[in-house]
Amino acid sequence: MEMADRLAAVLGAPIRTGNPDELRFCCPECRARKGTPDRKYHMYLNTRKGAWFCFRCSNKGRDLSRFLGKNAIVTQPTDNWELLDRAMGALVGTSNNTVAERVSVAYPCETVPVYDGADAWRYLVEQRRMSPEDVSFYRMVFGYMESVPRVFVPTFSHGELVYWVGRKFFTLDPSPKYMNPSIAKDHVFNLDRVNLDYPVIITEGVFSGIACGRNGVSLFGKSPTMSQIRRLLECQAQDFVVALDGDALPEALEIGRFLLYGGKSVSFVQFDEGDDPDSVASIDEHLNSREVVDIEFLARMEIDYGRSNRRARYQKR
Repeated sequence: MEMADRLAAVLGAPIRTGNPDELRFCCPECRARKGTPDRKYHMYLNTRKGAWFCFRCSNKGRDLSRFLGKNAIVTQPTDNWELLDRAMGALVGTSNNTVAERVSVAYPCETVPVYDGADAWRYLVEQRRMSPEDVSFYRMVFGYMESVPRVFVPTFSHGELVYWVGRKFFTLDPSPKYMNPSIAKDHVFNLDRVNLDYPVIITEGVFSGIACGRNGVSLFGKSPTMSQIRRLLECQAQDFVVALDGDALPEALEIGRFLLYGGKSVSFVQFDEGDDPDSVASIDEHLNSREVVDIEFLARMEIDYGRSNRRARYQKR
């Protein structure tokens, strides 16, 4: 009996991914850990490596004898799997390792839609060169948060406001340039509105996502939470482009490993230090030069990054 059949006899019928060695099962630990059973196949299991991880309850392990008995024979993990396992552990070990239920939020002040003629309109359309169609599509509003004028870029889930980013404009007030609600980053900006037939472009900030077009999404920062990783993996899109800021290569590599592990196709866009999708002269030129990668390529990139960092530290001495 093949390994997949033996596992199915214990865990139930699996779903296959783009990786021939990988299967998705309904996690047997979710009921005890989360209070409800897993019905959406959150547990990814690699039959060749003998390891598994559940993106819902964080159940993980590396010994298939837990499911198949003490006589189960599996191969030893490779160096690449070790790199991936460490990347997963880095996220699982944070305080954001659980996927929160949807929680609606409110804007911090009274707001109105951005309209033609308003200062917010001039800031977005004339200064940031945003199209009027984008202002409407992304449902932007503006208001005065503690007397400071801000444009608010919202994120919705099932019609409910779940996150916002407030950008101040036309003011010398010393308050922070960006503001956001004091809640966990459990959602991904614009992910629910992407066209699944085209690559999804992952960026840090909402304005970088908007600069990449209607398939641009944003993480509200360079380091994703487990909730955001799960949402990316559960997205039905197959192709992803990682386009973080120029100073975020380690985080970009981490995101790429998760996506590859989830059976997605991944390509990278690298920016110069200090650049991002919203600041470069031609984002289309950068996106057209993106490079498709695999797990081995990511490992080499990580090694090269470590070497360049060591050189930089040595030169500063």
